[in-house]
Parts: sequence; structure tokens; C-alpha cells
Amino acid sequence: MAEETAAAPHRATARVLEVLSLLAAHDEGLSFSELCRAVGAPKGSLFPILKTMVDMRFLSLDAATGRYRMGPMTAMCGRAFERGDGTFRLLDECARGVVAACGETCQVGCRDGSRVRYLLRVDSPQAVRLASAPGATLPLYSTAIGKALLSAMDDGEVDALVPTPWERLTDETLDSPDQLHAELDEVRAGGFAFDRGETSEGVVCIALPVHEAGRVAWGIGVTTPSFRFDAAKGRLIEDVLAKARDGLEALLA
Repeated sequence: MAEETAAAPHRATARVLEVLSLLAAHDEGLSFSELCRAVGAPKGSLFPILKTMVDMRFLSLDAATGRYRMGPMTAMCGRAFERGDGTFRLLDECARGVVAACGETCQVGCRDGSRVRYLLRVDSPQAVRLASAPGATLPLYSTAIGKALLSAMDDGEVDALVPTPWERLTDETLDSPDQLHAELDEVRAGGFAFDRGETSEGVVCIALPVHEAGRVAWGIGVTTPSFRFDAAKGRLIEDVLAKARDGLEALLA
């Protein structure tokens, strides 16, 4: 019997999923040209895919701007996932408990290649605008949740995921992979990962890794504007996050 090998992804199917992932991270939508560049597909190949997705209401097309956005069928699929996935419900309930306890925004994310993908966000009653909307991705090395996820890896695995050349998102972003390694050592020792304006200026985030089935599967973090952050708020957030993480891991074990 011939040895089985992993099949390459079906190209058209992969492009459908790439389009959905891209638009989930861009609330303002993307133009046809932008999607072609991002997916790396010829216009003649991508156009019939997009037309079918629009016809089946998985995408919507703004005739005035020429921009594609998520369509109503994606919302139905998302709600079905939320209803049916027990882990998502646990994560969502945990995040809501964190917000109730500390009064700040809570987010949950997972690793997607070299980036963190945000799965859900529960906003503070005093919410501020964040770059990390559900579905969006940001670099692992500049985000608290990303660093929490990286802390479970060895240095070689981390190096394979950092960009070349190194990219700084703000003036506070770490300068180099060496700085990242030093900070990850602190995360491993103390448990908490920090983003002090490294992704968005004037925003502080604290995060912890969450284990499921013996491995780090999720990161949970609390985000607050820097003008509301002080030592007392930091201690409160760390205490709330630690209790939330412990409770989640007990339920996910």
C-alpha cells in the first residue's frame, strides 16, 4: 500500500479562506486589488471566487467604494460556532468575569503563524478604540498575549517566528530579538507578559498563557489606556487574570 502523504491545500478553497480571514481583520473592507495582492492571486482567478461569495452572501460589495466586506452569512456561521463550541463559551464567560472584576477590556487570542489572532474581546464600560478587534492579527513579539504565547516556546522556536527585518510598530516596540528573549525570560519567571505601548501608543496590556490539554493554547489579557494604569491597577489586573487563568485551566483540563 502506498505511503500516505499530506495533501497540499486545495488552491481555490484556500483562497476562499484567506479572503475571509483578511476581511475579518479589516472592518473598513478591502478593494479587489488589495485582496488580489494580499492573497497573491491573479485577478482572473480571484474574481469568480469573490463573485460567488457575494452571490451567496458570504461577502458584501459596496458598489460606491468597490470595497468587499464580510456578508450576513458569515455572521450566521459565527453565531453557530459560538452556540456550539464549548471552549468558546468558557473563554467568553471568563472574559466577561474579568471585565466585571477589574473594569477594563479583556481579550483572548491564539497563535496564527507568527501573529496572534484575537478570538474575542469583551469591552470595558469605559472602552477605548483598540487595534485588536476579534478576527484581527498582530505580531506576536509586540503584544502581551503574543508574548504570553511565545513564552511556552524555546529560543529557537521563537527565532523562527520573528520578522526579518525587525519591525517596530511604535517608539515603544522592542528594538530587537535579543530584547524579546530577555523579556520572555522574565515572563517565564514571573508569569505575566506586558505590552506598554508597543502596539498602540497610550495603551497597556497584561496577559497570561492558558493551557489546554497540556499545552499553551490561548492567551488572555487585559487592556487599559495608560492614563488609567498605575501600580494599584496593575496589581488588581494581575490578581484577576491569575484567578481567571486558574479557573479556565481547571475547566479545560
